[in-house]
Amino acid sequence: MALRLIIYYLDLLQLWFAQNGINIFGYNKIETMPIPEFYVVYNGTAPIKEPISDIHIQSDSMLIKATVNIIDIRFNKLGNTEPDNALAGYSYFYKVYDEHRHAGISDTEAFDNARQACIAKGYLKGFIDREDFIMFYKEFVMDYDRQLKEEAKYLGRLEGIQEGKLEGIQEGKLEGAEATITVAIKSKAPYSLLEAMAKEANLPRTRLDELMAQAAV
Repeated sequence: MALRLIIYYLDLLQLWFAQNGINIFGYNKIETMPIPEFYVVYNGTAPIKEPISDIHIQSDSMLIKATVNIIDIRFNKLGNTEPDNALAGYSYFYKVYDEHRHAGISDTEAFDNARQACIAKGYLKGFIDREDFIMFYKEFVMDYDRQLKEEAKYLGRLEGIQEGKLEGIQEGKLEGAEATITVAIKSKAPYSLLEAMAKEANLPRTRLDELMAQAAV
């Protein structure tokens, strides 16, 4: 998260330079720049290990350091859950939204249910009914959730190659290992390399031969 926030800050800094007519390619010294403070509001399910997240990027001539303060806004951890607390409203919204999604309800229906629950409790008043909030959440946040799910599937496949465990391995992981080997076959990788990849993925030689036969068709 610290690395992501550095990237966001640099994007905003570039915009700030343009708005203030500052030429970063010139010879004049830049006297001042906005100094950020990084915060992340957390409402996940895993325990928070540390109250801060930091990163150091260092070379012989440069040091970049970012510290992110983590604010726990899980609804059952908040001291102030009154309707006028915007963080409590957001936390309650996402709590209901997440509960409905885990119950198997579609993202769109879960969103609508969470929004109605907030309206009934008086949370996010004057904001949750706005069309821009609805459009932003449906177009960006829900799309981001879908991207995370796809990323999880992809990481699962990579994990399947790294762990190489046939016993109890998930279908997505096994597919990932076989897909990677198939790409190597089509790239005319030497058989010794294919054997090593199959061994790493705990794939039987008979299955490797099947994949080679399929790739040759």
